[in-house]
Amino acid sequence: KPLCNLPRLLLQGDLLALDAQALALTDDELEQVAQGYPVSLSSAQREQLQQYCSGWLAGVCLTLLEADEPSLPTRLRTGTAYLHEYMQRELLAPLDDELRYVLMTLAHLPRFTAELCEHVLEAPQSPIFQLLLDHQLLVRAQECEGEWWCLWAPLAAALRRQPERFALSPMHLRACRWFAERGELREAV
Repeated sequence: KPLCNLPRLLLQGDLLALDAQALALTDDELEQVAQGYPVSLSSAQREQLQQYCSGWLAGVCLTLLEADEPSLPTRLRTGTAYLHEYMQRELLAPLDDELRYVLMTLAHLPRFTAELCEHVLEAPQSPIFQLLLDHQLLVRAQECEGEWWCLWAPLAAALRRQPERFALSPMHLRACRWFAERGELREAV
C-alpha cells in the first residue's frame, strides 16, 4: 500500500477511486492482454477467461502466467497456484473469521439474494451482505435478473477447494427451505 495520505488526496480531488466494475477489462482489452502471453486462446477460451475472471486484470494475468496449451482448459476452470496464493494473501488474510466463514458458506451457492444470504447464514437484518458488497467480493449473477448475486468466480472456486471447517448439509437445507417457501421447487431440489 502506498505511503501517502489517501483520504486527504481523495478529499483534495487528487485521487480517483474506482470500483471493480469500472476497472474490468472489456473483451477487446482482454484480447490485447492475452496477446502478451505465449499461449494462443480461441474465442471460446477468451470468453471463458473473461467470464471466470470477470475482467479482473490481475486474475487474467495470473491465470495466463506460464500457461501452455495442455494446462489451459484446467486453468480456465480452476485458476492457478499463483492466483490462489494472491487471493489468500490479498483478499482472505485481511478478513476476520466471521467474514471468511460467510465467504466459505456462500462459495457453495451458485447464486443468492441478500434475503437468501441472511436466511442461509441465520443472520436476519445482518449488515454482512452490505459488507461483502463494500469489499467488492460479489458480482451480479449474469444468468439471472434482479438482485441475484454470486461470489467472484475465482474466489468461489478457491474457497470450494479449501478443507471444510463446517457442515454444508445444514446450509443446503436452509437454502432448499427458502426456495420451497417461495414456491420455487426446481431450485429447492
